[in-house]
Amino acid sequence: MGARLALAWVLASTGEPDAEAVVRALADALAAVHGPDHRDTLAARHLLVGVLRDQHRFEEAVGLAWDLLAVREAVRGPEHPYTLLLRAELALLLHRTGRTGEATALAGQALATATNVQGPHTRYTIRIRDIHHEITVT
Repeated sequence: MGARLALAWVLASTGEPDAEAVVRALADALAAVHGPDHRDTLAARHLLVGVLRDQHRFEEAVGLAWDLLAVREAVRGPEHPYTLLLRAELALLLHRTGRTGEATALAGQALATATNVQGPHTRYTIRIRDIHHEITVT
C-alpha cells in the first residue's frame, strides 16, 4: 500500500486528471484493510483534500477536511503536527470560500498552538505561519 500511496501523491502533485479517482480508491482500500483511523488512511484522505483544493472544489474539500480534522484530533490529538497543519489548511479552504472570519480564527488557533507546542522554527509551524499570513494579508 505504501507504493500506491506514493503513486497517488505523484499523480496529485502533477495534476493528473485521474488523481482524484486513484486517491479516492486508495483511501477506500486503506480504510478496508487498516481501518478508518490508520495513519495511511488518514494520509490518503488528507491527500484527497489537496486534490479537491487543486481542482478548486473548495466546498467539497471543506467538508472532507472538517471530517478528517475530527478524526485526526481524536487519533493523534489536537496538538499533533499533522492535526495542526490540517487545521491551517482547512482555514485556507474556508478563506477561499469567503468565510474569512472563521478562517482567520482557525488559522490563528493553529499558529498559536504550533508555536507554543512545537516551537517557532519547525517546518510545520513555518508552513502554518505562511498559511496564516496568506489568510490575513489577502
